[in-house]
Amino acid sequence: MLVDDRTFDVGRVFYEKLRDLCADSVVTCPHARHRGQRRMLQPAFQTTRITGYAKIMPAHSWRRRPTGSWRDAQRARRTWRSCPSRTETITETIRMRSAAWMTTRTVSTRVTVAGRELEPGTTLVSSPYTIHSRPDLFDQPQQFSPDRWLPENAASLPRGTFVGYGHGARRCIGDEYGMQGTALALATIAVRWPLELARETDSRPLVTGPALRPRSLHLRLHARPTPSDTA
Repeated sequence: MLVDDRTFDVGRVFYEKLRDLCADSVVTCPHARHRGQRRMLQPAFQTTRITGYAKIMPAHSWRRRPTGSWRDAQRARRTWRSCPSRTETITETIRMRSAAWMTTRTVSTRVTVAGRELEPGTTLVSSPYTIHSRPDLFDQPQQFSPDRWLPENAASLPRGTFVGYGHGARRCIGDEYGMQGTALALATIAVRWPLELARETDSRPLVTGPALRPRSLHLRLHARPTPSDTA
């Protein structure tokens, strides 16, 4: 369903509403226009470009502004999960708490799925959260285990097991950019501000439309001594 974007196109209510917000973008446009739009954007997300962006990100002003006003032992409330620096840990976080718990596709031509014939216009729902929680794909899926994504372990997982960024031709064009940005953001914060979960945190997932978020996420900030503090 996620691989064959010609037969299973975006559309119907979810994407129609999203199109009102994002216009006819690479995310929301139908198959007939998607590949042309993606080709125009692809050069900006090439691996060589991502490396260059990584050199710019730490110096960018928006990265310094949030932490500049933080104080030792301050409590911060966030609706997003803190993002670890290792690629394996970030991937595992996305596996357990995908930003979107569901996505939809619309059948564009008659097709048989799981023994059932579907007519054009039929809406199908795919859930990354459900796929990532399958015990036949992931050992102890409810356990947070970044080591499952180490190269020697991830090699045994079936192709398409991880769909945190989508899959096939509709896979998020900025997946590597997002991974780099997440790692650098966390490293920038953690070097100066170790974070501790406050007691009132409730990390159980809460469904808000197609997205998942923690019910409440409160973090305690602890200032790490700097060389000037210890001099």
